[in-house]
Amino acid sequence: MPAVDGVPYLRFVAPGLMVSSVMQSATIEATYGAFTKLEHQRVYASMVLSPLTFGDVVLGEILWAVTKGVLSGGTVLALIVILGVAPPAALLPGIPAAAARGPGLRHSRPDRDLARARLRFLQLLLHARHLPMFLFSGIFFPVERLGPGVALIAGAFPLTHLVALSRTSLGGGGPEPLAPLAGMALFAAAALAAAVGLLERRFMR
Repeated sequence: MPAVDGVPYLRFVAPGLMVSSVMQSATIEATYGAFTKLEHQRVYASMVLSPLTFGDVVLGEILWAVTKGVLSGGTVLALIVILGVAPPAALLPGIPAAAARGPGLRHSRPDRDLARARLRFLQLLLHARHLPMFLFSGIFFPVERLGPGVALIAGAFPLTHLVALSRTSLGGGGPEPLAPLAGMALFAAAALAAAVGLLERRFMR
């Protein structure tokens, strides 16, 4: 495969594959895991009867999804280093970066799951959102090459910002980390606020 902007293709694509691994782990926990706890196990109902607030419940779920994402992304990162795609020094920025990706990748999925609580909707959500993000968020080729219109739409994907951050932290090219971090923070803040509000509305109605 030809190099991308002077970066060997394997080194270019590896950070995006690590992020997609984090996305899969965090999303499964934030969709099917949240659905099971809400509808079948009634875990959230028990938690909100305790002194915990709705914000505490949501933050706990986010931290658990982040933990699973770090385990998954950290495994891929270790393989990247072992195979010589990235230097061992990449472990230092790579692991904290993987932890930071969890909240951004939860991006409004758990709040809609809690609001709708329909397994069929979760399946549609995974297919309708993940496939476009996986293909057009810059994992396999630069977003800029897709044209200005598609690149603008790709900028609305949280995964696009996280791929750019991962690529920068692992030395695979990419922009300065400030812009991806800002985009990730916006997605995470919006998802947290929406999730707390919708969970509260679910139990107050």
